[in-house]
Amino acid sequence: MAQDPYVDQLKRLNRKSDLANALNAAQLLQHQRIISQNKELLDLRHQQLAEERQYRFKMWLQSPAGVGYSAWHAKAADLLAAIRAFDEAWQGTWDSEISAAVSPHERQQVSTNRYLPRPLPVAVKKVLNPVLVGIATAILLWLVVMQMVGRVFDGSYWALLILLAGSAGALAWTLLFDDTNFVRAEEAMADNLRARRIHLFGVDPLTSPVPSWSVNCEHLAIRRSIESVIGNAPMQFPGPAELPALEAPRCVDAATIRLASHRDLLAINPFVQLGAALRDGDGAGDGGSATVSSGGQ
Repeated sequence: MAQDPYVDQLKRLNRKSDLANALNAAQLLQHQRIISQNKELLDLRHQQLAEERQYRFKMWLQSPAGVGYSAWHAKAADLLAAIRAFDEAWQGTWDSEISAAVSPHERQQVSTNRYLPRPLPVAVKKVLNPVLVGIATAILLWLVVMQMVGRVFDGSYWALLILLAGSAGALAWTLLFDDTNFVRAEEAMADNLRARRIHLFGVDPLTSPVPSWSVNCEHLAIRRSIESVIGNAPMQFPGPAELPALEAPRCVDAATIRLASHRDLLAINPFVQLGAALRDGDGAGDGGSATVSSGGQ
């Protein structure tokens, strides 16, 4: 029995479709294999470059410039460690003093800008004002639009007018309600708490960063300079002229510091002795000279 030509045509189309799907799947699999191989080759190349860079850096360290860098690095690492340690102690002391002097409740008051419990009329006014304005505006717009297109229905029209009148009356009450005394009392409490914090810390610790322990925050510039050279040395091989002079940061005058615990830290200023060591050891060796600028207690 001869098959229907239409059925034969469908079978041929199905075979072609299956063949095309198989070819697409094979191409996709091949493409994924190529991507995977390329990624493996790229990772291997990166590893080879890293190993080559490390090898070149080790070889460079044996050159006169590398020896000078190693001498500079030893001094710089000590200075960097001292700056980091003192900075952490300074910040840790600041945080501890804040925790002891400022309660969590006071911190919440500052973050939310709420210092007194709101009386019911004040709370209602704060919440109701925007709601009433939104309702009244929506009703007015709806009435204007409906009036323009001539589609004002008696029942809804009067209901909306009543709702609009009620909203307007409530809004008028919230606007006329005098909360001046409450606002003044809350502002006074906020000012008193802020004045107390400033008296204790010299600044408001909840809105201001910790005061710097070095003159003009120069310890930050010294730290960034050293970290930049050390981080880029394996790629850039810095010469003697590119090594920054090692400077011990100058500490601020302890008399200008409000916290006693911070003054105690300044009293054991480690940078005087470290600065002397930098000066006696000539800092960067063949590179930049070591200068001492610490002190000032």
